Amino acid sequence: MVSISLYLAFKKAAFLLDYRAALEGNYTVLFWQFCLLLNGGIFFWRLALYKAYQPAPTWPDKWLPSVTVIVPAYNEGRQVLDTLRSVAASDYPPEKLQIISVDDGSRDDTWSWMRRAEAELGSRIELLRLPVNQGKRRALYEGFKRSRGDVLVTIDSDSLIENRTLRHMVAPFCQDPQVGGVAGNVRV
Repeated sequence: MVSISLYLAFKKAAFLLDYRAALEGNYTVLFWQFCLLLNGGIFFWRLALYKAYQPAPTWPDKWLPSVTVIVPAYNEGRQVLDTLRSVAASDYPPEKLQIISVDDGSRDDTWSWMRRAEAELGSRIELLRLPVNQGKRRALYEGFKRSRGDVLVTIDSDSLIENRTLRHMVAPFCQDPQVGGVAGNVRV
């Protein structure tokens, strides 16, 4: 059955790509026919992937693992406040959520915005300030050292998350113990 389908697909491709045009020296027509065929294939492949994708089901609160969200920041200003608010507003159980924000030696008012988030969110957030900029990797490392969660999530300080993002990101870990990492969908 598969070989018949492949045969028909090749036969259709041969029809679409009129090789006589190439023999007559009209390579432009052949090139554009090939591009159309390739784009059509890519379109249908992406459509099949879209239809096949099913997000992992979310789990009840009592079965969810503890999560540490680490937000490194460098010269982000007010954006870090909005990011921390969006993480705290998540529907993830607060008793299982640890939020750590690390100021990586910012030279602007990032630290004051982080302190404002601490005033608003209270004990739900932990702040750490590095005296000099050592890079995002070092800021994440300092956050990892202080983490208590079973699952670690890193979020850029200029990103906002939707209400159910953490639940959806943690679900694959609950569903399959072989899962080692998960990436979220970023929209700019």
